[in-house]
Amino acid sequence: MDDLRFIVGNSYKSVHPSEAKLDRSGRYPKDHDWTLYVDVVSGCPDDIKNVTFDLGHSFKPQKYMSSCPVPVKSDGGGPQTWRFCTRQQSYGSVAAEVTVQAADGSTKNITHRVALGTGGAG
Repeated sequence: MDDLRFIVGNSYKSVHPSEAKLDRSGRYPKDHDWTLYVDVVSGCPDDIKNVTFDLGHSFKPQKYMSSCPVPVKSDGGGPQTWRFCTRQQSYGSVAAEVTVQAADGSTKNITHRVALGTGGAG
């Protein structure tokens, strides 16, 4: 994983109150729409076996695994990157545990607090 560089971030969009679905308890509108991602910025995306996003016990299922990256154009027309991601809606912020498992079996663990605000964090 030494030759591989990636960034962990999130994009964000507010959900209008009239369109926000309620959480499982039926009390809280999920008014935050966000995508948590791992973007491969250099190296080969095939060097990553999978990325696991552990969003905590309030999510069902709690863990999401991405093993097939999708191509993403970078802002401003820069080079294409490869993205492992999960898209969610919530009523509050989340501190996610992100585990990148390389094809060679090594792992890298990162904690990322999902930024709920214009654009997100990346």
